[in-house]
Amino acid sequence: MRHERAHEGRTMLVWDAPVRVFHWLLVLCFAGAWLTADSERWRLAHITLGYTSAALVGFRLLWGLVGT
Repeated sequence: MRHERAHEGRTMLVWDAPVRVFHWLLVLCFAGAWLTADSERWRLAHITLGYTSAALVGFRLLWGLVGT
């Protein structure tokens, strides 16, 4: 969720820390999975990054319901 913070008479929308970390981890997982997609040598890393991405999305859905 976004929080509103007053700053010099203006309202600013701010994402909380878990949402920011989620977004950057998802970017890193996606980039890593894309880079390892065509390599049999990095297959285990590719699969692990896919499962990690799914877990991150699950966390984000849960955080959207019960988080700040």
